Amino acid sequence: MEDPTRSCPYCGDSMEADWVHNGVDLVQCGPFLCSGCGASEIGIGDTLEVTDEERRTGFYRDRVSPAANTFLGRIVNHRDAEALHSAGVLDGDRS
Repeated sequence: MEDPTRSCPYCGDSMEADWVHNGVDLVQCGPFLCSGCGASEIGIGDTLEVTDEERRTGFYRDRVSPAANTFLGRIVNHRDAEALHSAGVLDGDRS
């Protein structure tokens, strides 16, 4: 089964998100990210202020959602995030 994708609302490139299979279906476990322009999906609990355009599209323009697992400011998939967290170096693990 292939992970779902969607088109970026800003540049039209294909966006990808991190997905896991729960035994029944795929579940999205990270925000959609555009590798073309850097847009990322706004999460439900995100605390960043959004522009009118971002509110309308549901995506940050050229910035990463605080809900994303990141390492050195770049989004990482859930497998890499688990390894980085175990090593104590995932962004947010450091005080």
